[in-house]
Amino acid sequence: MWANARTRLLRIRIVPLGQTSQASVGSGFFVSGDGLLISNFHVISLVALKPDRYQALYETPSGDKGELSLLGIDTVNDLALLRIKSGSLQGKPTDPLPFRSENSRLNRGERIFSLGNPLDVGFAVVEGTYNGLVERSFTPRLFFSGAINGGMSGGPALDAQGAVVGINVAKRLDGEQVSFLVPAVHAQRLLAANRDAAPITTPLYGTITAQLRQYQDQLTDRFIRAPWKPQIQGGVSIPIPSDDFMRCWGRREQMENKAFQFSRTDCRMDSSVYTGEGNLGMISTAHESYDGTRLGATRFMDRYSKSFENERFLSGIRPSTKPACRQQSIQNAGGPRMEAVMCLSAYKRFKGLYSVSMLVATQEGSTHGTQARLNATGVSFDNALKLSRHFVDGFALAQPAQGGQP
Repeated sequence: MWANARTRLLRIRIVPLGQTSQASVGSGFFVSGDGLLISNFHVISLVALKPDRYQALYETPSGDKGELSLLGIDTVNDLALLRIKSGSLQGKPTDPLPFRSENSRLNRGERIFSLGNPLDVGFAVVEGTYNGLVERSFTPRLFFSGAINGGMSGGPALDAQGAVVGINVAKRLDGEQVSFLVPAVHAQRLLAANRDAAPITTPLYGTITAQLRQYQDQLTDRFIRAPWKPQIQGGVSIPIPSDDFMRCWGRREQMENKAFQFSRTDCRMDSSVYTGEGNLGMISTAHESYDGTRLGATRFMDRYSKSFENERFLSGIRPSTKPACRQQSIQNAGGPRMEAVMCLSAYKRFKGLYSVSMLVATQEGSTHGTQARLNATGVSFDNALKLSRHFVDGFALAQPAQGGQP
């Protein structure tokens, strides 16, 4: 495997202009005979956003070196297309890696070989297996049971015949050999769309914003179309995202000598989009239920109101505007009366995109209450309103059990 692939791999270093020390390092591989190569967007993001301050350099296993030009990016799938700009390989034919045919599906358990430059200690081949697509990931990712380490990002993952099936992109830090690959088809599409593109010399904030806008339109549409999974808390049916969209965790606690009972459910997406300045394109929800029967009405309201006041706005990434918030009492048809606060903050470099937080509080009697919030990052103003409205519409009064007394 190594003997066949060694002439097709590169180490990519991002270096501040005028310096020799690297700011980031990753891997790449040739996809054409005229010096085109694929890597990850997160590897070269400094060049994409600050081309006047950083340059991309390459080095092959045989010692060839030079500079790279950036031709195109796919921020959502974390990919970048580059070309040899100068150095010992300029003008010479390069040896591309072939892509596996889209009609040839991977089988679960099939062996995969990930190549790259782990921890910048040298090129390596890591063997693992394919375990299907990652569940609950909005952007498709291949589940690879192999050890991908920092520095391997952007390197190819090959099948037993030496064809590219994916691109190294990430791993779980809280697990062992739980790694992820971008499906090769996205690299093929990026290559086809930008093969003849001119080198990029200006910051790509506009391009990233356009890609994010398309992504968040699809994300919002899917979130709104997915049915809620109702959960009863304190006489209120609260909206919980479906299992195929988010991962949810719950806990229940007792405080103040068991006089104050508290339960919480947190749901969040496992995927997001790296912009070069942080991650956007995420939706999360949180729900809290309070039972202060043993505290009494006065002490309960003191605890409950402080909890509502202590909620913080999540701005996503900076620089962004100061959050603008509005509070209003609302009630759905057949639903509980709610106090709602909506906050929006605009990103200064990704024009037309916002962070939104929707905080909702209900009160059931004098000693029970429910609080819930929705957070979304990197959404348009219209989609911020759609998501907030959808979240509020998911609340309802709990229906009495079948056979219960009227």
